[in-house]
Amino acid sequence: MKNFLKTTILAASLAVAGLAAATPSASAANAGFSIVVNGGGNDFRSGHHNRHDNRGGWNKHNRGGICAPGQALNKARSMGIHKARVVDVDRRTVKVRGYKFGRPSGAIFANDRGCPVIARR
Repeated sequence: MKNFLKTTILAASLAVAGLAAATPSASAANAGFSIVVNGGGNDFRSGHHNRHDNRGGWNKHNRGGICAPGQALNKARSMGIHKARVVDVDRRTVKVRGYKFGRPSGAIFANDRGCPVIARR
């Protein structure tokens, strides 16, 4: 009976200590009320959409989640591939070939926003 009482008191004290430790972080939040108006997004009444740049033209870098061949070429050139050219574009990948350190080299990019690198050759 004495061990059961010790175990129960120890468990209760740990639970109270845990609640006491969690209380300051929960009370650190601001209890005030505020209204935030977001100025971004689509405003269809004025004709400005996210895919347009500030001059009203088409933004070639925001192509709705695909990797443009020109974007893949720019990324390959920034990786150090010289004389880069697109050799294949399919539903999932954009393949770029060129030269690095005088040897044939290339990269395969996913056909997704930002042209993530899948493989380097």
